Amino acid sequence: MRTFGRVWCVMILMAFWGCTSMQSYPYDVSIKNGGRVALTDANVVYGQFKSGGGNLLSGSTSVYSHPEHPIPREATVEWRTPDGTLHKKTVEVKSVVPKDFKGEIQFEIDDDNGVTVRAISEPR
Repeated sequence: MRTFGRVWCVMILMAFWGCTSMQSYPYDVSIKNGGRVALTDANVVYGQFKSGGGNLLSGSTSVYSHPEHPIPREATVEWRTPDGTLHKKTVEVKSVVPKDFKGEIQFEIDDDNGVTVRAISEPR
């Protein structure tokens, strides 16, 4: 019985240590539909990160908070328009974001299938 208790104790400590070792970064990623038509399969992708924005009505925004990945040099934004076409745009990110940034990195898709990247700082 004592061995069983020790095993559980070790398992709990390992689980806690594993959870606390995951690093998150002090920024959010948002994908905004700045156009007039609904978009589907909308995501921001870089490295092992995928935002999971999904479906975006006109004017709506999906936010992913504190990803476990550093700010990338560039990211790919992908979305599907109502005609079924899958669009992908690779955009610069690091050059838009100031050093020691804390806030929201917004990727806005417009009606012309362009993408604008904005660094929106947290209020001080």
